[in-house]
Amino acid sequence: DIDKGTGQVKVRRMVAVDDCGVRINPMIVEGQIHGGLTEGFGIAFMELITFDDEGNCIGSNFMDYLIPTAWETPRFELGETVTPSPHHPIGAKGVGESATVGSPAAYVNAVIDALSHYGITNIDMPVTSAKVWEAIQAAKAGDGGGREQRLEKPGASGPSHAESGGLPGGSKDSGPDQIGGTPS
Repeated sequence: DIDKGTGQVKVRRMVAVDDCGVRINPMIVEGQIHGGLTEGFGIAFMELITFDDEGNCIGSNFMDYLIPTAWETPRFELGETVTPSPHHPIGAKGVGESATVGSPAAYVNAVIDALSHYGITNIDMPVTSAKVWEAIQAAKAGDGGGREQRLEKPGASGPSHAESGGLPGGSKDSGPDQIGGTPS
């Protein structure tokens, strides 16, 4: 859901299906997928490495560099297929990186899909409430519909959560100003 008045994104659930071949330890595999989906959520909505004019990293601690917690992340629904690897004695495959690599695009494309009726086709990661709001305003003003906009200048630290309208996993209820259904 997207609050068109603030640009706040609420991802209600994430459905992920993996194939890591034969699962040696299903509990560990599930933990790897949950961790990867959480990391992908952070990449898509929160994490941004910025530097000042002298090249010093601005987000060098957890006060300045945001990572998601269980509070911000959506509910995960996991599925699996099992295609044994012919290159491993028991048919196992790697699983640790699959959710981290694929999920940021899924999250961002769900937002873009929810905004497609505005003609918006791109918002750079991290997808902050401020960027979503600016893209909606630009689209309403006929400013290219928010297409391929660069809404933050390179090196800018970006808005804080207070400035951006909160976190993507915030608990604001859906109302008449909501866009879209449930991104998954």
